[in-house]
Amino acid sequence: MKKILISLTAYLLIISVILSSGAGISASGANGYTQSQLISTAQGIVNWKKSECSLSAGDNLLSGKMLDNAGSTSCDWYVIGMSRLGFKDDYSAYLAVLKNNVESRYATGGKLSSSKATEWHRISLAVLSAGGDPLSFGKDKNGGSINLIADGVYNRGKTASIGKQGINGWIWGLISVDSKNFKIPSDAFNSRDDIIAQIIKKQLPDGGFCLSGNTADPDVTAMAVQALSSYYKSDKNVKTCVDKALSCLSKIQLESGGYKCYASENAESSAQVIMALCSLGIDPQKDSRFIKNGNSALDALMKYKMSDGGFIHSKEYDQNNPTAKPGVSNSMAGEQTLLALAAVVRLMKGESKLYDFADVKQQTEKTTKASVKSDDVKKIDEILDKPNTDNYADVVKYIEMIENSDNIKNKDEYLKKLNEAKEKIEKDKEKIEEINEEIKENISPSDGSQPDENAIENIEEKIESLDEEDREKIENSEDLEKAKAASVTNKRKIIIAVSLSVFAAAGIAFLIIRIIRKKKKKQADFIESDDEE
Repeated sequence: MKKILISLTAYLLIISVILSSGAGISASGANGYTQSQLISTAQGIVNWKKSECSLSAGDNLLSGKMLDNAGSTSCDWYVIGMSRLGFKDDYSAYLAVLKNNVESRYATGGKLSSSKATEWHRISLAVLSAGGDPLSFGKDKNGGSINLIADGVYNRGKTASIGKQGINGWIWGLISVDSKNFKIPSDAFNSRDDIIAQIIKKQLPDGGFCLSGNTADPDVTAMAVQALSSYYKSDKNVKTCVDKALSCLSKIQLESGGYKCYASENAESSAQVIMALCSLGIDPQKDSRFIKNGNSALDALMKYKMSDGGFIHSKEYDQNNPTAKPGVSNSMAGEQTLLALAAVVRLMKGESKLYDFADVKQQTEKTTKASVKSDDVKKIDEILDKPNTDNYADVVKYIEMIENSDNIKNKDEYLKKLNEAKEKIEKDKEKIEEINEEIKENISPSDGSQPDENAIENIEEKIESLDEEDREKIENSEDLEKAKAASVTNKRKIIIAVSLSVFAAAGIAFLIIRIIRKKKKKQADFIESDDEE
């Protein structure tokens, strides 16, 4: 009996050691992270971003300051991530502001960008995710319909090569044109085959991809896989290319489960690899090729989560990303983590991959009909009472809302006033930019020269013409105050110097007069004494 107990104890000890070693088991546990855990983490990122925009957890992220950034990386990727997770927000407002942004940029020579085709690609994906149509998104300066897919992908070469900015242009061009399986005309500048060939052509001997040089970059390699994933099963050349890329990603994965980019292990690299695996239907928590020392890329990514709900870029200072501070939640890390979590959750649910928008219903005239509520009218009246640049996104949103509504009284009058407010705010924005530039050139000159007094007065007059809220948008205002103080000090010095000069001159004159008087008196005394003799 004693031998049996000893044997049983030894057996249990062995089992305990095996379990505690974690061999072949993800650091997050035998079952990995659950849907609810990942969704909760994603919501934490959104809440962190809200707090960064001075919003409460119950507010829509797509409002105020965030909407002002519609059409930029700091906003668009969050929209894509949230919508793919099914998070509710004011996507209609976002589309309204984004369309205004696109139309304004299309009025310039370079349209969205003179060099970056990815501006069209990111915005196209964001438009789709919010329920819009990138094939007809606003009007250009000639009144023609804006086709983001044509202008940014298959006909981009008529203006500049998609690859002008490097491989990223080809990668995201393919992702965006495949996002809803858009048809490419036979007379297009580039076909799908052209774009695919350009991506495959840039593969490195080790199977990886990079922006420059010959060292595989995990981010670029992962993005190339995402772009080619739609052709993995149907194109042998693509399959060979992707398999080599996967082998490379497996080989360069760290023991932590994460990845280094430019010698720095970071959150974004893990996020991109996760998205790449999910695009091929590979579960990053279960595929043994992508689990090192019991750690998956998802395990590595989750280690960057902060107590405020946000994610950091890296745990160490990254000289290639100096604005991302260790220990401080970072917007880019947050947006890419949000996208990675959306990709994993969608895979778990059996939904289409992250950038496949076949499941998204586009808004029609019927679905976009808006009902203007009493709270909206109240808000509109408040804005019209004192419009400033903080209200710009709301003004654009309400113009769109009223145009698509049929239940508001005095519709034409409200539209007129809102458009006048929009025009005023746009002029104020230009004025703020002008003032900031003048301060930079005249008040904070790099050569250290003394600011001109007239320049100071001119800038102060322009600032006084702005609404109080807009005065806070003036950059380097402390330099203006210093220059003003220095000008006052110089005036005082001049006044004192002049006063001293005058006082000194008066004193000298007094002395001279006194000396002259003394001389005259001596002469008079001398003459008088001479007469007496």
